Amino acid sequence: MSTNTEKLKLGPVLVAMTNKVDAKDVARLLTEKFGAAVTAVADGDAAWAAVKETVFDAVVVDWKLTKVAGIALVNRLRQDARYVDKPVMVVSELKAKENFTILHDYPFMGLTDGAFSIVAFEIKWDVMLDALRRGLPDRAALARIGAGYGKDTQKARAELEALITEPESALNALYVTAKRLRAQRQTGPAAALLGEALKRAPEHLPTLLEMACAQHEKGEHAAAKGLLDKAQFSKKNTQVLSLQGSIALHELQPAAAKAAFVAALAVDPTMEAAKAGSLVAGNMAPLFEKTAQEAPPKGFLEALERIGTAKTKAAQEQAGIDNFTAALKFAHDGRTEAVILCAIGLAYERLQNKPEAITWLTRAAKVGGQGYTLPKQELARLKAGSAAPLQGAAVTKKGA
Repeated sequence: MSTNTEKLKLGPVLVAMTNKVDAKDVARLLTEKFGAAVTAVADGDAAWAAVKETVFDAVVVDWKLTKVAGIALVNRLRQDARYVDKPVMVVSELKAKENFTILHDYPFMGLTDGAFSIVAFEIKWDVMLDALRRGLPDRAALARIGAGYGKDTQKARAELEALITEPESALNALYVTAKRLRAQRQTGPAAALLGEALKRAPEHLPTLLEMACAQHEKGEHAAAKGLLDKAQFSKKNTQVLSLQGSIALHELQPAAAKAAFVAALAVDPTMEAAKAGSLVAGNMAPLFEKTAQEAPPKGFLEALERIGTAKTKAAQEQAGIDNFTAALKFAHDGRTEAVILCAIGLAYERLQNKPEAITWLTRAAKVGGQGYTLPKQELARLKAGSAAPLQGAAVTKKGA
């Protein structure tokens, strides 16, 4: 065994395995060898609840988990920026390699397949931790650097350059920092770091996926789609499927969006983003029917405005609110978010729910700032007791 892994100490570790005997063996190994504080659960629901409550140093995922399947849990973990540098070991009796293609989409993954053996598990665990130690610089320092980007970018960048010296560690450090920046909505700096990483390793799937996400968030939808089409991602990667659906929504292709979100829900039936996307795609589809008298909408916000107007005319304000709330998950810039928040506020006003209307309009005013003043105007009008606007969603009103 590696000297590095023998000396490595772990904090909390989550073991999510259906077989309690095997789980006890794994817990004993991790406790005795690594000093880990093990939390053991037997189903995916319990595992996800534990993940939301605690940030574990490492996670063991059984592919056979029920309630939330093992592959769905891995997808959720790898989309969570808190777990960007955490190792995940997959345990499975399955032998067909296509079942594990998703392990190539993300870094810091291990696999123990076939009939379970604690000896084989220990070997694979040591290999995974060795690779992590060799391939990633000081994780605490990277976390500090990622947090520092928003305060002093030049200083944070200098610290990052001083930290990354080896080619493999440079690639992973750039990836980890960029993912953290995306979680902080610092898409521009994230994209710059990802571009540097791709110069070092143009085919690195984790970095390609992060870059596609960043490009989409910057409004570069065609470029993001091109990256997804180019790379061989797992067909069960819900992040890829949701991203494809989001791109299709912004490109006003509701059928393609619906198909992508449905595919994501087949892997993880409770995936909130996919459920939201399916709702928006379903509401958007009638706007492109050949029998429609109006010309098709020219952009995502115009499509939302027409949906809101249609729901208002049909006295379906709550349905309109549900659509706009779902659409918030696909707002990748402050202005779009503020516009949607404003539309929700005005819809609540039409439902004569003034407290909710004020809450949403206040949020819209805060997000929109000086660049989008309509929420402030509507908020002042509402507080003054003036009549509600006549248009349906108020998404494209002048002044927006």
